[in-house]
Amino acid sequence: MREKTGQVWELMLVKANRVLRQAQIELDSALGKKREVVTRQNKIDTMIVEYSDTLNGILSRAHNKAEAAHYRQFIVQLQNLRQRGSEDIQVIEQLCNEARQKTLSADQEKLKLEKLSQRSQAKITQLRKVKEVKDIEAQNLIQFNLNSPS
Repeated sequence: MREKTGQVWELMLVKANRVLRQAQIELDSALGKKREVVTRQNKIDTMIVEYSDTLNGILSRAHNKAEAAHYRQFIVQLQNLRQRGSEDIQVIEQLCNEARQKTLSADQEKLKLEKLSQRSQAKITQLRKVKEVKDIEAQNLIQFNLNSPS
């Protein structure tokens, strides 16, 4: 029965490790998505600056009003994309926080199970030692009784 207890702890630890790995994968995925959105945001920011500079150059010289309107319209579209990206970052940040919490909880559960498993193993070892001592004492007593003159 004591072996079964050890096997139960091992199975629980395997499950806890699996849950922890899954939580870490989810966290890595969320962080990867966040990096992608931030990179995209940076590219959009760069484009907004470039097109704004170009528009300012067009406005500083004699220009075609339609050309300036097209640049303005494109800059507005970029700013709209920027706004949507900011909203995406907020959603992804929430996902990251949830994934971090899930990973932390899974890690704490794993650590708790490891401690409980170690305690159980220590208790089993202690009980074995006590049994061995009792067995040795019983053998010594039998030996003593066999060797003593009647």
